[in-house]
Amino acid sequence: TAGLADCFRDDSICLVEWPERVGSALPSPDLALTLAHHVDPTMPGRQLTLRAQSKAGERCLNAIIAAPARTT
Repeated sequence: TAGLADCFRDDSICLVEWPERVGSALPSPDLALTLAHHVDPTMPGRQLTLRAQSKAGERCLNAIIAAPARTT
């Protein structure tokens, strides 16, 4: 798996851009992230959608929701 196994651990989050380009070398995702342009063109930026796809993904999503919002 080209060393990819070291990236996917229970104690970490690994984001893969364009996972469809890697094919079957990746494990099934626990959490799916989708970036899209807003339907309303007057809205700035993009919309991020998070979707849990496993129990581990649900735990991760719940932790993200529970975390205090931060601004930069």
